[in-house]
Amino acid sequence: MSLYPTRASKNAARITVYDLETTTDLQKVYLCGYYDGVKYRYWESKPLPPEHPDSAVALFGSWYFEQPGTHKNWLFAHNGGNFDHVFMLKWLFTQSDLRVELIPVQSTILRMRVFNDSIPWREGGGGKSRSPNWKIARHWDFLDSFRLLPGSLNTIADTFLGQKKHDFGGDYETLHLNPERYRYLQDDCELLYGTIEEYRKRLEGPIGGRLSLSIAGCAMKTFQMSHLKKPLHSASEKADEMSRAAYYGGRTERFRVEFFGGASERLRLYDVCSMYPWAMVQPLPTKFLGIKKQPPISAVLDVDGFVECTIDVPEETHIPVLPYRHGGKLLFPTGTLTGTWATCELKQAIKHGATILSATRAAYYRTGQPFDSYVSKLYAFRDKKDPNWSALMDLIAKLLLNSLYGKFGSAKERELLHVRPRLEDVVEKHMTPIDSPIGVPVFSEQVDVEADYMLPHIAAWITAQSRVRLHEGLASLPPESVYYCDTDSIVTSAALPPSLCGSALGQYKTEMDDIVEAHFVAPKVYSLIGADGAEKAKAKGFSAFGHRKLTPSDIQSLASGASLPTSRFAKARTVMRGDFGLLQGEKRLHLGDDKRIFYGNHSTPINIEE
Repeated sequence: MSLYPTRASKNAARITVYDLETTTDLQKVYLCGYYDGVKYRYWESKPLPPEHPDSAVALFGSWYFEQPGTHKNWLFAHNGGNFDHVFMLKWLFTQSDLRVELIPVQSTILRMRVFNDSIPWREGGGGKSRSPNWKIARHWDFLDSFRLLPGSLNTIADTFLGQKKHDFGGDYETLHLNPERYRYLQDDCELLYGTIEEYRKRLEGPIGGRLSLSIAGCAMKTFQMSHLKKPLHSASEKADEMSRAAYYGGRTERFRVEFFGGASERLRLYDVCSMYPWAMVQPLPTKFLGIKKQPPISAVLDVDGFVECTIDVPEETHIPVLPYRHGGKLLFPTGTLTGTWATCELKQAIKHGATILSATRAAYYRTGQPFDSYVSKLYAFRDKKDPNWSALMDLIAKLLLNSLYGKFGSAKERELLHVRPRLEDVVEKHMTPIDSPIGVPVFSEQVDVEADYMLPHIAAWITAQSRVRLHEGLASLPPESVYYCDTDSIVTSAALPPSLCGSALGQYKTEMDDIVEAHFVAPKVYSLIGADGAEKAKAKGFSAFGHRKLTPSDIQSLASGASLPTSRFAKARTVMRGDFGLLQGEKRLHLGDDKRIFYGNHSTPINIEE
């Protein structure tokens, strides 16, 4: 398949939004607001479970699915895939005339599509591949605006519209009794609608793209419509397999455990300026040249591409270059490794002492720079020295710049979840039943996806270039000065060379200096404390519902083996298995499950042969 330039096309869908107000235990709903850009409506009930026929969700749903033309809408809720749509799904379980198809992405819902098979709305030829009796049941799409604009509604509305949410001046627990609840809900709906429309306006205007279901979709449409000058062609199936084998994630690693600054010693946090956009403008594989079996070691890196090989990484290497999948983790070990890597990453490994022992095959490409125009135009919106700079365009540009490359590496397999599917679909699509106590048939379907943007060699190369850039920073420092790295950042007690630092694309800049205390508990789990009292604490997977801010004391509790209280709202899969509402519990870190071998406050790489 090949990715071709596309011409502008109008978005057929009309934007509408809805929002719910619920009790703080997240079990019951009492208000639902809906806004289509012209008229605002709301439905109210006493606090009731969403599946109750008199709940605000049920009242809205019963109205919405009966209204002419609503099936042409894109109905958004902000963070709806994690919240509002789950309440709607709970009510949909009770509606025997409606079936549901969900596209899950990790733990959220990218799209919830609701079908009514008794109302066909399109029939006829519909193209060469469709029969004259082709029909599509009327369906409604529920989407998540958080997938377009991550961040709180208050933050994005302030950025896009210069407005903030209504302050109802009370306690959220008693909002259902507060007369201000009506204005609070209406403001939320109108702000969300205005923000999405303003986003669409900027995409279709100065950006030159179109609205899609996600940031990555918007980025791809922008690239194809305004920057792709000639087709990007796919490689062979075997070459794609090699590219996917070489498609590794970002490097996140701790090298030391803790730091306590003395009279003058401090840590610094460096961050690479737009690392992935920088990697996108480097020469990258575009035209497939073929696969060479058993290439001679002396010439294996003469052409750019991906090489399946065995390589020796010396044990004395303190910070190895090559990623290696082992036991469900991404390691950077020493020893004899067999795998597939991009030639840019292999060259960096050889520069730091590694030796290729043998090569099984190599997929070679001619390089090009198809993203120069895309990155150049969008990055210009991020220049704060420009007198026309705006925070709004800066945000849109940042989102689009960081989202495009991953689309090329999209997985070929996707799971769909079905509620009350048709029997013929269950059989023909080989759906698997999901064990559920809710009394409604729910199934999982594995779908093979083929799309013209699936060019894994591009995504694999960009991520490899990014890891090389990170390693260039790590390797320029005294080994014992490096404490931690995370994808595009380094925490160190030494200064990076001036040649690597600056404000240009791909250069390192100081994000936080004068750090007097730090604790690195595990990858993605750390805390930093500045001399001025500034704190940065991170523990992936440990934030409570409502985004409770973690503190350095939380990080130290995890380091001691203690657990932290957690709370999360039940997601779609959880609801299918019978749970709903705010799920509370405790969670602790699995200590000792590390990517390096630690000796007190120091570490060495894992030797894969041991």
